[in-house]
Amino acid sequence: MDENPRNEVSGTVHGPSVQAHLISGVVHVHAGGEKLLAVHEELNRVRAQLVESMRAERDITQVVWVLQTVLMQLQATIARLTWERDGHREELHRTRDSHARTEQRLVRAESEREQALRLVEIARARVLALESRLGSSPPAPVLPSLAADQVDIGLDMVDRYLDEQGERLRDLSAALDKSQLPGLTRDKLTGLLTKRSAVQLLDHLLAAGDQPAVLVADLDRFKLVNDAIGHRAGDEVLVALAKILEERLPANCSAARYSGDEFMVVCTDTGVHGGIDALAVNVSVLFRADVPVRGRQVAVTASLGAAEPGGRPATGEDLVRFASTAMAHAKLRGPGLVSVASRNQMVMIENAVDLDGQLRDCLLHGLLRLDFQPIVHQDGRVDMVEALVRWPHPYRGLLLPDQILRVAEYSGKLRDLDIWVLGAALREAVNWPGDVAVTVNLSGLTPDDPEFVDVVESAVDEAGIAWNRVVLELTETVVLASLSRADSSMRHLVDRGVRFALDGFGTGYSSLARLRDLPVQIIKVDRTLVAQVGHDGAGSAVALAAVSVARAMEFRCVAVGVETPAQFHVLRGLGVDSYQGWLFARPVPGEQLRDLLARGPLPVPLT
Repeated sequence: MDENPRNEVSGTVHGPSVQAHLISGVVHVHAGGEKLLAVHEELNRVRAQLVESMRAERDITQVVWVLQTVLMQLQATIARLTWERDGHREELHRTRDSHARTEQRLVRAESEREQALRLVEIARARVLALESRLGSSPPAPVLPSLAADQVDIGLDMVDRYLDEQGERLRDLSAALDKSQLPGLTRDKLTGLLTKRSAVQLLDHLLAAGDQPAVLVADLDRFKLVNDAIGHRAGDEVLVALAKILEERLPANCSAARYSGDEFMVVCTDTGVHGGIDALAVNVSVLFRADVPVRGRQVAVTASLGAAEPGGRPATGEDLVRFASTAMAHAKLRGPGLVSVASRNQMVMIENAVDLDGQLRDCLLHGLLRLDFQPIVHQDGRVDMVEALVRWPHPYRGLLLPDQILRVAEYSGKLRDLDIWVLGAALREAVNWPGDVAVTVNLSGLTPDDPEFVDVVESAVDEAGIAWNRVVLELTETVVLASLSRADSSMRHLVDRGVRFALDGFGTGYSSLARLRDLPVQIIKVDRTLVAQVGHDGAGSAVALAAVSVARAMEFRCVAVGVETPAQFHVLRGLGVDSYQGWLFARPVPGEQLRDLLARGPLPVPLT
């Protein structure tokens, strides 16, 4: 029997009993005695180290367990993916139904792969947390090497998955080429799929339950390239770009030639590339190249649009149309940019398709109408009026220019719309008092059109209006894209008295050197720049720069979208010649405009 039930320490340490008390935190010493106090402090230090060591051991055990679980999960997933790959390659050559079932299994396998990789990240986080708390790596050498093994396995599986996707796309294309879609063809110049074949491939993927993406790229200013080096050399540029696409596109993407200087890319799965936005940016980089052609380097960029179903019912043609529209939006903002079709854009495109046939009837029977908005001097005198098209739709209400132009663009009727607006505007303007000019914005009838001069001359002659009262508005993009062919047509009409206005100035990409060469007399500063005037210093500075360029080159300067007295006063101080906006007058029908013009100058804000 123990005579000292509390096991007091009297200078001798009893191993097992003391260890038990150390773990429980109970240590007793006789009062006094520096030596015993030192022993007390040392024993407490050992106790703390032992407790921390036991905690670390528990953590290490947990980490090892997690990593062992990861290893088992990854090994099982690798085995399953290998089995899936070998089995499904043969199924891809069979029927469409079996193809759909195969895709479902691939999706499940990919889900398990992602789960395994998440376990790797969990284990890695536990190791880092343990290292942080202990101030060093755990003593067991197996942990760092084991974690690295799992990361290597995970990365290897990602590579395997991409390879399998590429093989799947190639197998599918071969199957379509040989049996299911015998009409699959390739472009003779570039060797890429044709547009028709790419659409067939999209339709097949959509029918099988896939969510493919399509990208449409339009080479920037390629007409200038053809004009500078010739069409045959231009073809060599296209062939070189096609080779770049075939060699450097991701494994699950396939390229096609969309039209003359446009390309398409079909991708079976954007998820492995970080989504459609990331894929679009990465593909656009492939089009930024200096292509060696006949001893010179040709710098190339492309505007790119992208679209995917996003869970909406769609056909291959739908996706191509959505991507083409997104590309057009990117091109309007400048060269080398990317735009992904939004859900709203897709809805608008579908609406435009519905209105296609109705627009044809409107143009045929004259069911559109024009409103007119004055452009005034600083003193309120009206010297020009812009014609703005309207469509009084029986079900959709009054459709404005942006909506109408969208429909006309999709249906290929922009040129017909421009011709109608030009004729109607000139016939109305001939009734205005004095020498007030009419401005017409052209986007489909462009100066490089072989019939451009004849169409304008016929409209002027038919209306009986003076040539100096006709102003034709063009965007920077339209003028610069066809300057070499457009220049002579524009100068011919300028000699007759017609004036040209550059619309949307400040948002395009023209250089000052080329701007000086344009046969343009009027610059219209874009409303997006005007909107910033008076609100922030940077916005006012950009507007000042645009106005300064116009004045330095002796262009007449018009500010568009002036809505507040503050904007008017700032712009007048910058030297703007004329103003257009709701501050002075809203667009009105022809009869109201004639009454407004008869009353003389419009009121302007006082200083």
